[in-house]
Amino acid sequence: MVASYTTAAAAEIARRAVLPENNIGTLHKFCYNAIDKPPVAESKAKSIRAWNEYAPAYAMSLPGCSDILNSGFEYGDSATPGDNLMALTTILRNRLVPVEQWPAHARAFLDTWSDWKALEGVIDYTDMLEIALRDTETAPRNPEIIFVDEAQDCTALQFAVIKKWGAHCDRLIMVGDDDQCIYQFAGATPEAFACSDIGPNDQLLEQSYRVPEAVWKYATDWISRVPDRIKKPYLPRADAAGFVKSCPLTWKQGPELVKLIEQVIARYESVIVIASCSYMIDPLRQALLASGIPFHNPYRRIRADWNPLSLSTGTTFAQRLAAFFALDIAYPPRDWWTPDELRAFASVLSAKTCFNKGMKGKLESDNIEKVDLDTLKYYFTNEAMNGIMKSDIDWWQANLVNDEARRKAAYPLKIVDRYGKLYLDAAQSEPAVTIGTIHSVKGGEADVVIIFPDLSQQGMQEWTGKGRSAIRRLMYVGLTRAREGVFVCKAASPYTSDLS
Repeated sequence: MVASYTTAAAAEIARRAVLPENNIGTLHKFCYNAIDKPPVAESKAKSIRAWNEYAPAYAMSLPGCSDILNSGFEYGDSATPGDNLMALTTILRNRLVPVEQWPAHARAFLDTWSDWKALEGVIDYTDMLEIALRDTETAPRNPEIIFVDEAQDCTALQFAVIKKWGAHCDRLIMVGDDDQCIYQFAGATPEAFACSDIGPNDQLLEQSYRVPEAVWKYATDWISRVPDRIKKPYLPRADAAGFVKSCPLTWKQGPELVKLIEQVIARYESVIVIASCSYMIDPLRQALLASGIPFHNPYRRIRADWNPLSLSTGTTFAQRLAAFFALDIAYPPRDWWTPDELRAFASVLSAKTCFNKGMKGKLESDNIEKVDLDTLKYYFTNEAMNGIMKSDIDWWQANLVNDEARRKAAYPLKIVDRYGKLYLDAAQSEPAVTIGTIHSVKGGEADVVIIFPDLSQQGMQEWTGKGRSAIRRLMYVGLTRAREGVFVCKAASPYTSDLS
């Protein structure tokens, strides 16, 4: 069993390791499977609406980018008093602080939250860990070896689960770097891993296989300013000099950033653009959409705004257009669409101009075994059949069901015009551009990193207060995603670290 704290790292491990998919995942995923997958309150907007009606004084934000496989947190997402209390009680629970030592307002919130969960028959993300610790003896499928990546981000509660399960396997291996502990807002502490008594067989992995010398030097100087940091030898790649360059652009300059990205991907294979908070990514996202440049965040595939090509659930307009072109791009070649492909691209076409009377609804509900000429004749008008058989993109665009559909189709159509049909499918042609928060790409990497030094108001309070070391670790993680080089952008406001 290979467990990582983040979905990003688990995805990277799965890409590299020759292991069955079920053997790799986040610790939350393994705990969730171990307790038979009960419904989770924070994963459904419907549940949070019910909670907000039950306890309006503790109302919480609806689920946004929370991920059942990634602990349910995104840095800086708290927006309401209920969010803040949920975050506080989560930290206290994960640090195993006895409830009688909690502040009174945190105890009151937990009592109300626990009563409501019992009424609704749901659990929360921390319950996954607590129930697994209480009710299970071994990890799912009783593995002989448990390998824990990113162990520095594990909380005391998570360490308790790991060590309990580890006592029943042949070997427990925990790997981490206290300099990269960035989930303190979820209850982790760098000391919990770095000072943990994990046995006499500790081994220092001092060679980086990602970071070139220039990035290593810059990042090491940055992180070495953390007081009371545990110093350790750490060597850069020997085969690359790398670079770190100042960039005069800010996160607010989306179109100008696109021009920089175009220059980068003309020379390198991949680029990650990251910020401390998700709102700082939005101007670039908008500019990428307007430019028709493929982008994604494969580590947060539940976020539609970061993944316009493909999501973990649902069908994007890019996938609908790819389905329309399936016969042009399929390998090996084939003569007909699958029933799912036919439904995907036809679902956004006008019933009035494309379908025989009453046939659009039947296409959705009928059990179609295969698609052939008779199938098309049955559902579509002669003109529509002609457009479909020719894979006529102008016809498809002209016959979309409404203005909203045309708006959503604009981005994938620009991709086709600029790069070709193959780039609609992120699985076949992985986008060169990844966008997101530093937290969201932890465990990932790219040739070039473009990083913003800006902080939210909450982040600035940490930077100027007791949380400066946490901000240093966060930016350090961002810098060390780079295989070749880093562009450090200019701050857009006074709320900034001194990264640049």
